[in-house]
Amino acid sequence: SLTGRTSFTGTKTEAQAPYVIGVDTDEYYTTFDSGAWPGASKLITSALKKVDRAVQLSIENYVNGVASGSNCRLDASNGGVGFAPAHDASDVVTAAITAMAQSVFDSMAAGTFSTYIQPDGEVVPPAEHWVYDNFGTIVTHPCGTGTCLPESSFLVNELQMGACSGGAYDLKVTAVLGNIDDGTFMQLAYEGAQAGCTAAMSCCLEVDVLDDDLEEAETEFFCELEYAAADSDLVIGVGFTHTQSVHRASTCVRDVNFAIVDVAYEGSNAMNPNLEGLIFADDQAGFLAGVIAGGVASELSKKVGVIGGLAIPPVKRFINGFAGGVEYACSGCSTTIIYCPFGGAEPTTGLTCSGAFADVAFGVGVARYLINNDVDVIFGAGGLTGSAGIKYASAPQGTAFALSAATAFDGIKTESATPYVVGVDHDEYYTTFEGGAWPGASKLITSALKKV
Repeated sequence: SLTGRTSFTGTKTEAQAPYVIGVDTDEYYTTFDSGAWPGASKLITSALKKVDRAVQLSIENYVNGVASGSNCRLDASNGGVGFAPAHDASDVVTAAITAMAQSVFDSMAAGTFSTYIQPDGEVVPPAEHWVYDNFGTIVTHPCGTGTCLPESSFLVNELQMGACSGGAYDLKVTAVLGNIDDGTFMQLAYEGAQAGCTAAMSCCLEVDVLDDDLEEAETEFFCELEYAAADSDLVIGVGFTHTQSVHRASTCVRDVNFAIVDVAYEGSNAMNPNLEGLIFADDQAGFLAGVIAGGVASELSKKVGVIGGLAIPPVKRFINGFAGGVEYACSGCSTTIIYCPFGGAEPTTGLTCSGAFADVAFGVGVARYLINNDVDVIFGAGGLTGSAGIKYASAPQGTAFALSAATAFDGIKTESATPYVVGVDHDEYYTTFEGGAWPGASKLITSALKKV
């Protein structure tokens, strides 16, 4: 006879008695009457959510004067969640099964295991696991360089400047960068490193240049961050796609300081004391550029387009801000947004994009698509991918191209239309448009500045 908001009175008719799992508290002691209920031997565990600890903590924080306007996450690291023992079901929940669960719990407590469940309860698709973590990091590769290839095997270049040549210096900074000649994001990072670490301040700057890639546990960035930390005071990673490797390195090498540009680690266990994340209000820069683009398009056919990189948070902030700025200046304008897909063909154009932020073939392909759809202004918001697209779009018909990065484009511009274009990160007038020497430079109406 059961009564709650509704009631059930009757007799169980089914012969089957499946194993069951409780929730919140250890239900062996509540629902199953400390083993007295005849089905207690079927309870294999309970998923513990220690609400009692949360209530107690709220009182303690108030009494101790440490309650503040912020959220506190109770998880495996602070005893907020866990799993209950099998009690009378220990014959089926073997020691090996319990050890497996305990190993996962220990990794969760250490911040080295992710369930890939977002705060809103949604499951992160496997293709996006590399950009997500519930805690701020996933240490999916053992600490240390013992399993790494030699550093020389994946370094494209190693540059030393500042006080390095003198042999004596007070500070060594290593910046781990991608393509420092991209004319946008990485080039700015390189320039900033040189400005911040100089011989005058007795600072030795080393720039380790690697091929840009999408991180998996075994990729070179995981190894390089630790190689760099071996002889540096500060190691700087640049770019959202290096979220995992920088956090992992700061977890593994606690006596070296780390920084990462374009990333903010959020949530419990997210920040290490030797780690700093630096982010931008990309939406503001994008919005301002969008106002100019919308103002120009309002006097034409009112069509705006975007050549985007991967749809990661900083890129989406940039592009959505840009679209908002376009609408602000031109309520009748439409904005077509094309992102580089994580895999497979991009649905609007049918193009593939294997090179992420350095896929010049994809950038040119999207530019052609937008030109053929009579777009007035094109925003290139995807590193070399976007820059290649706006360089192509702005050029006069018949201009010859020989562009090469992760992919290549060699050919002649065939379209007669020359839409206006918008750069990103850097003032691309001085990089992509060669200080005005490029024949399409007069079509560059602004750049959305992000001072990496």
